Amino acid sequence: MGTITQRENGKWQVKIRRAGTKAISATFHTYEDAKAFERQQEHKVDKGVLGQLDGTPTLSQIITRYLTEVTPSKKGADSEEWRLKAIQRHWIGSTQVGKLTSTIVAKWRDERLQGADGRPVSGSTVNREMNLLHHVLETARKDWGIGTAVNPVSEVRRPKNNPSRDRRLTDEEKAVLLEACRDTRKPYLPQIVELALETAMRQGEIVSLMIEQVDLKDSVVSLKAGATKTDEARTVPLSTRANAILKEAIGDRTEGRVWPGLTSEAVKKAFIRARERAGIENVKFHDTRHDATTSFVELGLTDTEVMSITGHKTQSMMRRYTHLRAKDLAKKLG
Repeated sequence: MGTITQRENGKWQVKIRRAGTKAISATFHTYEDAKAFERQQEHKVDKGVLGQLDGTPTLSQIITRYLTEVTPSKKGADSEEWRLKAIQRHWIGSTQVGKLTSTIVAKWRDERLQGADGRPVSGSTVNREMNLLHHVLETARKDWGIGTAVNPVSEVRRPKNNPSRDRRLTDEEKAVLLEACRDTRKPYLPQIVELALETAMRQGEIVSLMIEQVDLKDSVVSLKAGATKTDEARTVPLSTRANAILKEAIGDRTEGRVWPGLTSEAVKKAFIRARERAGIENVKFHDTRHDATTSFVELGLTDTEVMSITGHKTQSMMRRYTHLRAKDLAKKLG
């Protein structure tokens, strides 16, 4: 059905001809990409969809549509937007989706892992990006009739996820970090960081927090179903300090966002700058969640009690804290 020939300029040309359908021709830099494209077309014939999907839009154009029609309805819209825009800026964004093969996706994956732009990222980060790219292409393929019969991301090997982080700030590091947060034009930053350390709430949960969810009298925050990562409602008790932070942030307002107009991306950038000013290495905002959870365990709360506060769904998620339980048992044994 298909033929692959090398042109004088060194590139590889694929020609697909089948009775009753329009001939397809595409040119690639490598034989591997050309062969992958030929296989995709053969799959289309097997499924009876040859010629039905539009492969001419670039990945960047597809992402732009996805950002408009799909992303806004998601809880993590802010972080998803900057992830997708980063893909648009990469050379892969200019690739026509009809020519997007597993070989091309694998090259993009490897460049992200190795830091071709000078900033290597973890396997866990690349997996999240691949999951997102896969959904973008599936949406285009199934809902918009754009792309290839086979999602090329499905054919690419995934890197291993990094081990769970167990970074915990020392008391001195917390003091220095919070001082650096205060030394900024962003008055919300020290409030948000300290609230995270007190409650183990996720960054997105804090940023989207509504005044109506905060009960300062009973010292609780009610997170609604759909507003959390697990889509399950939970009630977070507030320490005296956490209560004071929210009271300060809310003031005399009675409705709306606790921090109006704030985005997760803004918090991320402000936190990174504060961390650099503090001279603290290897700390991410999400580490505040691990730090707070560890504190709950050290206070003697049961796993069930901790999970009800943090929103961890399974017992296996609490296993990383079992060494703290072991220390308590050792003390009891004498």
